[in-house]
Amino acid sequence: MTPTKIILHYEGSAPNKEPATFLQVNEFHKSLGFPESSLGFSLGYNYWVEQSGIVFQARLDGEPTAHTIGHNDGSAIGICWSGNKPNVLQDLALKNLEIRLANKYQIKLSNIGPHRQFQANRICFGNLPDDYGRHFVREYLGQKLSLLEKLANSYQALLRL
Repeated sequence: MTPTKIILHYEGSAPNKEPATFLQVNEFHKSLGFPESSLGFSLGYNYWVEQSGIVFQARLDGEPTAHTIGHNDGSAIGICWSGNKPNVLQDLALKNLEIRLANKYQIKLSNIGPHRQFQANRICFGNLPDDYGRHFVREYLGQKLSLLEKLANSYQALLRL
């Protein structure tokens, strides 16, 4: 199935507790009986972003997931980061990942958002604005359009010569 949404999650670690790692959450999801992916992991998300900014892929894009009720059929890509608020390294990794996925699957800005946007009675991802994540793609598209406009203007100027 071709994904049409990107749903963002945070680990939501407790205060004064070290954020969990990919392997720890994978084992936790395995203990809950989450189905194993074609890549051999039980993590319910497609992608996990560590505190270091390293991105792990646990499920193929379009593969069934276990992260958001009503959206686990492969139509949504689930991305989760370790901890509560992304640090600078995670921000950069999330930005690159979201832009790549949104471009690859032509995902609309309105279909990129926090868990709470797609499933009722959820606070995920904490006190970050709903626009977090979506702004990466919007900024990228704005730069892309600006470049296209400059190219079009240059082309028009050449035609007038």
